[in-house]
Amino acid sequence: MHLPDPKVALMRTVPLFRVLPDASLTELARWLDLAEAVPGRPLLVQGAYDVQFGIVATGCLHVLMADEVIAELRAGDVFGEIAMLWGGARSASVVAAEPSRLLVTHRHGFNAVLDADPAIRGTVEATARARMRWNGGYRAS
Repeated sequence: MHLPDPKVALMRTVPLFRVLPDASLTELARWLDLAEAVPGRPLLVQGAYDVQFGIVATGCLHVLMADEVIAELRAGDVFGEIAMLWGGARSASVVAAEPSRLLVTHRHGFNAVLDADPAIRGTVEATARARMRWNGGYRAS
């Protein structure tokens, strides 16, 4: 008996992936990891160089610049896309505000997510551009 992949079930609830058929979700799920975020624990640190991209499945994350909360991220919101697309240091920190479930990946998985469908690429790139225009940094999508 084949059990359904819990990542695929969670991906179906995320607006970013609603355009994809089940076969594509199953293929894409191999690039994504499930993660649990604990309140107060940093997920990304402003100024750091790393290669993590995440999608909020459930819960709430706070985006901080200079230790000031500037945005909240909820289900369907992405984080880490600016540094993944254009390199450089993180423009903001991201910290869990409440217990949250995330789908996370690194460089190869990020590229697989963007290549899965033109609508996904367009959404992630538009979010990054909007965040860069707003105060040169970050805001919720």
